[in-house]
Amino acid sequence: MFSVVHIGLFQTFRENLNLKFYIFTAIIHLFAVFCLNLYFKQTN
Repeated sequence: MFSVVHIGLFQTFRENLNLKFYIFTAIIHLFAVFCLNLYFKQTN
């Protein structure tokens, strides 16, 4: 499911590149992945 969201996001970015929006989303994306990794490390 997570990768499906990624594919949809990148297709959208290829169609209409709004650079500020792209950077903003990329930062949130990396932050979310980082938090998820920490969360799963704690639970496991």
